[in-house]
Amino acid sequence: MMQERPKSHKGKLSASFPEKLKNIFQDKFYDNSETHRPSISESEYMNVSERSGNLILKDFLNNRGQKYRGCISSMNRATEACSRLSAQIAWGSLSLRTVLQECDKRIEEINTKDPITSKHWRFSLVNFRSRLFWHSHFVQKLENQVDMEFNAVNKAFRSGLPCIYAEIDNCEHNKRLEAWLHGETGFPAIDAAMRYYQRYGWLNFRSRAIITSFACNALRLPWQTVLYELSEDNNV
Repeated sequence: MMQERPKSHKGKLSASFPEKLKNIFQDKFYDNSETHRPSISESEYMNVSERSGNLILKDFLNNRGQKYRGCISSMNRATEACSRLSAQIAWGSLSLRTVLQECDKRIEEINTKDPITSKHWRFSLVNFRSRLFWHSHFVQKLENQVDMEFNAVNKAFRSGLPCIYAEIDNCEHNKRLEAWLHGETGFPAIDAAMRYYQRYGWLNFRSRAIITSFACNALRLPWQTVLYELSEDNNV
């Protein structure tokens, strides 16, 4: 059963908040009324199953994938250009082996066609193929470098400001968490990404990295809290 999230608390930010961001953040909290929050419809979330995974993979390899290389970082174009397979892979409805084998078959098919007309397809799928290896590479890093659970990989953050834990400062923790979750921080890129995520349950890689880094490094929220909130919403 999902726990009810605490309501946001407006007020003065604590002194532990990064000084460069404090004044900007303080003045830009949006009205926390329901009219400012996206309406979430379950029908707008991706269906995770073996059948839907195979359909999405087929559509990407034969239709949408041609623009992958140049559009994966743009929120305006990534929804169509990206593979949209992250949820399928994460939940096991598609294996990386299946995706890699189907991608290799498609590359072989493309190589038999006119090299000029097929070059965009080839570049995009080779680029996509390399990211499948990235996936396994970063998962393996968690096994090889187990202290990542407790120590920041970026050494610059190891001696920085402490995280804001709910057990220590519940009011401040909840205020920052709620502002981040509902896209009410006042930072346009963060808010746009979070509102899109809350509505559709998906973000491209670049946006996922930005919202997570902002939550952990700027808002000083514990990564465990951030992980729980993102994985909880993905479960819809």
